[in-house]
Amino acid sequence: MIVLSGDVGGTNTRLQITEHQNATVKVLFTKKYLAVEFKSLSDIINQFLKESQFDKKRVEAACLAVAGPVKDGAIEFTNLPWGITETELAKVLTLPADKVKLINDFASIGYGLSALDKTDVVCLQKAEIDKTAPIAMVGAGTGLGMGLVTKHKAQTFVYPSEGGHQDFAPVDEEQIGLFEFLKRRLHRVSIERICCGPGLVNIYKYVVANPLYNQPESPELKRDIHKGLDPAKLITHYAIDKGDPMALRAVDIFIRVYGAVAGNMALATLPKQGLYIVGGIAPQLISQIQDGRFMKMFHDKGRMSGLMQEIPVYVVMNTDVGLKGAAVYATMLCKK
Repeated sequence: MIVLSGDVGGTNTRLQITEHQNATVKVLFTKKYLAVEFKSLSDIINQFLKESQFDKKRVEAACLAVAGPVKDGAIEFTNLPWGITETELAKVLTLPADKVKLINDFASIGYGLSALDKTDVVCLQKAEIDKTAPIAMVGAGTGLGMGLVTKHKAQTFVYPSEGGHQDFAPVDEEQIGLFEFLKRRLHRVSIERICCGPGLVNIYKYVVANPLYNQPESPELKRDIHKGLDPAKLITHYAIDKGDPMALRAVDIFIRVYGAVAGNMALATLPKQGLYIVGGIAPQLISQIQDGRFMKMFHDKGRMSGLMQEIPVYVVMNTDVGLKGAAVYATMLCKK
């Protein structure tokens, strides 16, 4: 089977043609494009096919993972002036309508988990795997995604959710202070207001407004943030590479909240086939996540703390898992 897959975000679009034979996957051509340089997603796909010099008649199915909700086979992007429908995509690729699919980008991660190698994941907690239980996903990136994966008769089913918008539950005095700080600014404090890239920025603002021992903010970090650079990446860089006290405190709060949130997801779903930490932030903070703080909060569930030891926990280090998932879904379309 030869399929076209894609991961379409607000900034970049990655496209790939892969050949699938039994359990072997061969990448025939792949490329990333800057979305703002094109008038439509169709233009990007046509450019991709031209550059690949690949006969599109050989493509048997296509699946694109898109950053946003898919409704009635269509997507309108929040950060781009265009969208696409499955009908348009089918015309561009000259494929039957039932061989083309748009899926949510977080859902595509669920399909991609089965395509990962052992080297693509870091194990935070080993436990006996129950193949009849669900798999759970929690992923902090631009937002906070959650979802479930089940398998039945070698078929994968993915169920995304809006769990990232659950209420934030502070568990110590520091987090209570953070909650009160955000509550004064927001109508409601969800966990996504804290546990994602923009959430790390919210935490840092709290830390600056509530310094320990009258500690001043780093003028260099303040300057770099005002330059318009990605503030979450800057805070992470100043914490890990420069040891800035306020940035370190912000990252510490973030990791502890993330661990508690992952634990709550595990309590709600009992994913004894594995709980996967996905998204772009965890690989950047992997040394901090592995130092024990994350799992300490994961386990801290009172009378259920013993149960938490029975959940296998992994961090997905391969940020192309969504692209892999779109390819997996496309192969499923071939078999229909």
